[in-house]
Amino acid sequence: VKVGGVKAIDFAQFIREIFVEVVDNNPNLHGSWFVMDNARIHHHEVVKSVFEEFSHCNCELKFLSPYSFMLNPIEKSFSKVKWSIRQSLAHLHSNNREIILEKEIENAIASLAENDLQNDFLDMFSNISLALERHHF
Repeated sequence: VKVGGVKAIDFAQFIREIFVEVVDNNPNLHGSWFVMDNARIHHHEVVKSVFEEFSHCNCELKFLSPYSFMLNPIEKSFSKVKWSIRQSLAHLHSNNREIILEKEIENAIASLAENDLQNDFLDMFSNISLALERHHF
């Protein structure tokens, strides 16, 4: 675990460790895709050089479209939570708004059903191929 921000060299070392400890010795993983978002460190030359170093594994570095909310299941959950809170507070005129808000946040999070979360993940998986084609959502 690294304390503080992660620099490209740190991330490249992490990817190198994945290659050394997992991919290189497992031919079933050769040809795998490493799917990443567009964080600056993911695009750095030092990260690309790790893929060149392990080119014999035939793995590809793939990038998602610039912002892929459809691939972030927490976005749908946050949306449901925010909607629930807005509905609860819509007509509230109280001096205890902060206390009530805290309770409403707890209630909204508790109202998320496991089935909702599973469906959010299924939706995400159904959009991966579009994102890899750099489709903008």
